[in-house]
Amino acid sequence: MYRTATLTWRQVAQHLAEGERACLKVPKRQVEHPQAGGMKSSMGLPVGQIADWRFPHPICHGLHVREYESYYTAHIDRANPNCDPVGHMNLDAPAVGGGAALGALVGLALGESAGAMFVGALIGGALGAAVSATAERESCATKKQRT
Repeated sequence: MYRTATLTWRQVAQHLAEGERACLKVPKRQVEHPQAGGMKSSMGLPVGQIADWRFPHPICHGLHVREYESYYTAHIDRANPNCDPVGHMNLDAPAVGGGAALGALVGLALGESAGAMFVGALIGGALGAAVSATAERESCATKKQRT
């Protein structure tokens, strides 16, 4: 027997915007499938999820849904990477861009070649992604920080 979903992703986004949690964990049976809500498959930092979902252009809302086996997590990015990749990197994943830039500088200084700079950027970006992924994993367990 199937249960009818009780929440839409727009309702989840509104709750995130108004609530005190930066991230919500929602059982799959309590919310519509992201595709039924108008979301498209997207990319995200690997934190054990099956898939990532976001609203496409021109909606470009910052809601980012991660799909796991029996639940979803949802948070609001300040910039949707499908619509503003540079803004997303700067606002929502600065450790990735910063790690890549620092890695490129270290690679260039040590290797004194474009190849060494590229390898340094890859290593630095990967380290930055690991830091960001760890922070994102923990975000569902903490309250929003008010500014």
